Amino acid sequence: MSTQVTVTLPEKVYSIAMRLAQQRNRDVADLLAETIERSLSQAEVIEPVESASDSEVMALTQLQMPPAQDDRLSLLLYKQQAETLGIEERSELSALMEI
Repeated sequence: MSTQVTVTLPEKVYSIAMRLAQQRNRDVADLLAETIERSLSQAEVIEPVESASDSEVMALTQLQMPPAQDDRLSLLLYKQQAETLGIEERSELSALMEI
């Protein structure tokens, strides 16, 4: 079963998708659908904090990203702001943001 959705993409993202689709001899809509599906299938759905116990909330306040990951995240965010982020780096940034 599929649901049709209309999405507005930034021109730069659409251009990248078009080039990838052309390189792979695929329809851009199919490529985008597959990319979104793959990305979301790896995503971890986090339960709302409201449903967590007090001890679980307290444990969450102690979480910290390891320094090497934090440094890499900072670099990728800087590159994103400077609009110099590559395709693989976009995926890496997305994964780090989920952490």
